[in-house]
Amino acid sequence: DKKGQLVSEKLARSFLRRKYGIEVSSAKPLPSYDDQNLLITGTSADGSRKGPEKWVMKISCRGDSASDLRLENTVMRFLADFKG
Repeated sequence: DKKGQLVSEKLARSFLRRKYGIEVSSAKPLPSYDDQNLLITGTSADGSRKGPEKWVMKISCRGDSASDLRLENTVMRFLADFKG
């Protein structure tokens, strides 16, 4: 069942700025079962692209196993690269 918000939007923005140099212009909640997903719109520090970029930030529950997270990440990378 849903565990609610795991991380505040303010903390997510701060983390993305410090860790990845992303300046977040919006962070919108996405549907999820028991983790927290945010649609992030912003600009990256390297300035390699003009205009805003979009990412999905996934915040997993503490009890999720490492193997489950690796599987989810593998599937997300495949889908991001898929040019169907």
